[in-house]
Amino acid sequence: MAKRSFFSRFEAVRSETGGTWGLILPLLAALLAGATAATGSLLPVMAVSGLIIGPLLMLNPRFTIWTVLLGAMVGYGALSLWNDALAAKLAWSLSGLLFGLLVVHGLHRLFSAAGAHRSAPHVLLMLWFMAYALIVSLVQAAPAIELITAFKRYFQAVGLIVVLAWAPFKVSDLKALGLFALSLALLQLPFSAFERIKLVPIREGLQSLYPGMVPIDVVAGTFGASMLGGGGSAEMATYLLFVLVVLLNRARHGLLSTSRLMWLAPLVALPLAMGETKVVVIFLPVLLFTLFRRTIFARPLLGVGIVVGGALLTAGLGLAYLGITGRDVDGELLNTIAYNFGQKGHGNNYLNRTTSLLFWAKEQGLSNPVSPVFGNGLGASHDATDGHIAVKHPGYGIGLTAAPTLLWDLGLVGFALYLAIFGAAWWAASRVRARAQAAWMACDAEALQATLPVLVIYTFYRLTPLEQLPFQMVMAAVLGYLAWLYRQLPLGPYQGRHHGL
Repeated sequence: MAKRSFFSRFEAVRSETGGTWGLILPLLAALLAGATAATGSLLPVMAVSGLIIGPLLMLNPRFTIWTVLLGAMVGYGALSLWNDALAAKLAWSLSGLLFGLLVVHGLHRLFSAAGAHRSAPHVLLMLWFMAYALIVSLVQAAPAIELITAFKRYFQAVGLIVVLAWAPFKVSDLKALGLFALSLALLQLPFSAFERIKLVPIREGLQSLYPGMVPIDVVAGTFGASMLGGGGSAEMATYLLFVLVVLLNRARHGLLSTSRLMWLAPLVALPLAMGETKVVVIFLPVLLFTLFRRTIFARPLLGVGIVVGGALLTAGLGLAYLGITGRDVDGELLNTIAYNFGQKGHGNNYLNRTTSLLFWAKEQGLSNPVSPVFGNGLGASHDATDGHIAVKHPGYGIGLTAAPTLLWDLGLVGFALYLAIFGAAWWAASRVRARAQAAWMACDAEALQATLPVLVIYTFYRLTPLEQLPFQMVMAAVLGYLAWLYRQLPLGPYQGRHHGL
């Protein structure tokens, strides 16, 4: 249906121009490709290839989505271990494809006759958030390169959300993507084992030369890590927890056999014991409580059992982390409190997760009332690219996590819009759970809803929701799948549930 609509518009343009464009465009593309190839420069050749191949990929969103998923969730992580520069180029290429999908299959549908009548509210809020960020940055006259690079970092995965929300994906497509998500979770085991056995000892030997480096951070599976820097170990752990929640909920509602859960769950969970599991101690109880909250309050005895089981599992993972790192409980607890809530800086920064927020509040005043409300423009607080506000506070880490970054860049309005996206997604998940025609749809909506509080907490935990492509793809998959489920709801008045959830 979508392809016929695209080609009918294309044919209309051809007929109006007497078929001229059908001859001129391929000729221009061929001349441009030939002239660029003659330069012998790799980057221009890649750019022009993208301009020519990209529009062809846009005609087939399924193929493009698979290309981006494999590139971002497998290729990027593997490349980043050995060649950061090449991994960055791959990320830019994949971002370009995702922005192409956003334009072709997102904005076009939004402004078409049938655009928004089945649109999940969080998708519309995301687009409003994008528009707001762009307008604020232009009004604040942010430097062009700062704006372009920051816009790419912030919104590079939004194309996945709008494609899942609006492109004509069938149930079979979503089941294939679900199988990929499970396969990706299982793939973390061999990658993590290699990183733990081979790479951690190498980093331990180099630690004296790089004092800020934490050797075990390289255990990040396919979520990306630098041999001499940090890694996406927390992002990998979070993704694995999300997959475990979906599997657990399906088994809970009889959609996955207990025997299958018993052999899948250990394989998915095993990498958690190999790397950074401090984050699991926080996220696992949040996920379990959110998922089982109705049961906990409706059936107190069973609720007590769930709470105790979750506490034991969390404690076990915490002890595993301490065993791997060779730290003691008291020392680790005091250190964690100091660099999260005390005055100790995080890593090499002067500020930590709490003091970065307090510092933002301290720097606001009546002398510049626009900044606290609307921000200073995209990229203003980004340390790695010398944002125009960040350079005024070198070594502070004013954009340590997504929360202060949003406040510096987009102000309280932008920060509220960002959080509202997850609030709207929560509402959409509740609606799907109540009105879905199929039990598996309601079941998955319930599991995805449990992940939303974790994504909100992530705003105050890391900067990765605003810059790391693999984790942004995970977030986009959660929000996009919820949007697809919302679109499947029956039209008309509510007729009651058709499932037993």
